[in-house]
Parts: sequence; structure tokens; C-alpha cells
Amino acid sequence: MTEVTNIRKAKRGDENALMGLVHELADFEKAPDEVINTSEQLAVDLFDEKLCDCFILYFLLYMEGKVSLFGGFVYPNSVPQTRHW
Repeated sequence: MTEVTNIRKAKRGDENALMGLVHELADFEKAPDEVINTSEQLAVDLFDEKLCDCFILYFLLYMEGKVSLFGGFVYPNSVPQTRHW
């Protein structure tokens, strides 16, 4: 098994993927109507207003000839959110 991990600061253009994770979590929690933010507002909050930092974590896992990509994001002082593609 081989693992490749990368952590980077979120950048403009990540907002759609980040909101996708937010919506998936809301669906999992059976609260899709609770999400009131948009990708556009998230971009303003993260990159223009700099209200908080956001970090992207993703890693590739090579095992028995298969590749799995896992990803997620972490806002400081929050619970990490993850996704398996």
C-alpha cells in the first residue's frame, strides 16, 4: 500500500467543490434545506473578506492495483469534512 498526501490552502476556484462537500454533508445529516450559503458568497468570505482560512486535504491510496482518492477540507476550529471519490 502506498499513500500520497497533500495539504494546501484553499484558493479561488475551490469554492464549488467546497460547497459540494457542504451539500453532501447536509444531505447525510438529512438537513439539505439548512444550507444557506452559495459558492459565490463562500468565495467572497474566504478570498475577499478573508473571514477564515480553509485548507484542502487530499490523498491517493494505491492498494492492490486500485487507486482511491480521498479529499476534504478543514476550517480552523471546525470538524473536518471528508469525501471519497
